[in-house]
Amino acid sequence: MAKSIFYVSLALLCFAAAYQLGAERAAADWTPRVSGQIVGGDVFTRNSGSLWFSRSGEAWRLRSNGWLRMPSQDLPEGLIHEVKFLLGDDSEIHLITTSDVGFVWSPEGWFEVGPLPHPESRADTAGP
Repeated sequence: MAKSIFYVSLALLCFAAAYQLGAERAAADWTPRVSGQIVGGDVFTRNSGSLWFSRSGEAWRLRSNGWLRMPSQDLPEGLIHEVKFLLGDDSEIHLITTSDVGFVWSPEGWFEVGPLPHPESRADTAGP
């Protein structure tokens, strides 16, 4: 019994640590105020490498054999200084702006999802 409690406690501690590290990482992944050409990125896949964005919004994959330009994944025009969070993989990238407007990239391109609904209108939205 004590062993089971220990494992459950250890699992909860690991979840808390992973959340804390993830929250700090998300806040630090996009910093247009830093020097240099790369300002942020948080898209990684095992086969394709990591996706990074330049100060002008261009998408670049960093792979073991060098940089690969990914023009189909460039940020929508004018959003480079509005990015708050960005995450995804090869099939979909999610972007949240500083004004809480959501954008999604899929192989068909970027499209705006819209702002997060206000609390009083959330009862009308679909979901759990």
